Amino acid sequence: MPNTFNFADEVGRAHGLMALYHHGEAYLLQVTQLLWQQINEPKAESCTLVCQAGGIEGHGKAGLHKLLQSFLHEANEACEVASVGLEEHLVPQLDWDKIQGIFANMDKALLATAAAYGQLFEGFTH
Repeated sequence: MPNTFNFADEVGRAHGLMALYHHGEAYLLQVTQLLWQQINEPKAESCTLVCQAGGIEGHGKAGLHKLLQSFLHEANEACEVASVGLEEHLVPQLDWDKIQGIFANMDKALLATAAAYGQLFEGFTH
């Protein structure tokens, strides 16, 4: 569950964001609340700085929510780019080796996006 991760360290942030991606927007409010609880005081100002670092206009918890929405959107785009050509290997016959390679590229793209967004929280969580 993405709402159980500790966002205070790099690995926890990346895995928490990846879990959010896999569970989808249904967990967006829960993860926003979890991160809000882990943001350093003064929370609203810390969130504003994190949002600014991520190129998002936002303040406080609403800004944090907007940043996480941006992550979901950007991660989805990265995975779509990495999956180019997948359909070609599904018909007329499955090419499992190529499909496995595409899935590995999608995983790498998701991890890179999660790590980049997770880095934004460096020094802002406890």
